[in-house]
Formats: sequence, structure tokens, C-alpha cells
Amino acid sequence: MSDLKFQPTHRVLIKATVGTHGYDMVAIDINNGTYNKCNVESEKTKIRAKKGILAEKLCYNGNNDYNVPLSDAIALKAIKQLNIKREELGFKPLEFWRFEE
Repeated sequence: MSDLKFQPTHRVLIKATVGTHGYDMVAIDINNGTYNKCNVESEKTKIRAKKGILAEKLCYNGNNDYNVPLSDAIALKAIKQLNIKREELGFKPLEFWRFEE
């Protein structure tokens, strides 16, 4: 287990942070099944809670076109891939629930 190196591939929104322009998120690494909770400022993500963009694929190509917003269907495929890897390693799956206010 100590060989697992966290290199995030995607981010999933947990909630918009009240009073700021940031978001609480979970960064996931679909290649090794790891995750980390983080807070990201809005200018560093394509996720937009009010526009319904709830997940993104992380990529940095140097053209100021960083990160790719994901549809719900593609985000669910990434989460499924993460959980398949977690199962291979003997970890419990992560569950993401969507609540509307």
C-alpha cells in the first residue's frame, strides 16, 4: 500500500464555500484509487456550481485551457473506474450523492 502515489486525475464538487469564491472538492486518482479532500479557488477550476458543472478532468497543457468540465455521465464513469481500482486494492468504494437545495 505504501507504493500508492496520489496524482489527482479528476475533481468532484462537494459544495460551494459560503462567502468566498471557492469550492470544497474531492480530488481523485482513478489510476490508483486514492482521493483527497481539498478547497479550490474558482479561478483554478472549471467547476461552476450554479451552472451545474460538478466534476472536471484535471489537465494542464500550458495553453490556459486547463481542466475539462465533465457531464454527469462522464463523471460517473470516472467514479466507477476509481471504485473498480479501489476494489482491486481491497478498499471500500466511494459514494457520491447529489442533493438539490
